[in-house]
Amino acid sequence: MGHQEDIKAQVEAIKAQVVTLPAQQEAELRAWLNDRDFAAWDTQIERDLNDGKLDSLIAEAERERAGGHGRDL
Repeated sequence: MGHQEDIKAQVEAIKAQVVTLPAQQEAELRAWLNDRDFAAWDTQIERDLNDGKLDSLIAEAERERAGGHGRDL
């Protein structure tokens, strides 16, 4: 069995365990996974910002704001 097959088997085993969790434990797991997703998203946004990948979007937003478009959040 190759590495990818091992990972797929592990994921399937985890899924099988998750469906047996009581509601409270499933909710805790879901919250933990959401926190991980949000942290990964924040890291990616920060990396993209530092790499200049968002510069054109920032410039566009600044132009629109200077032109009277947009609003305070």
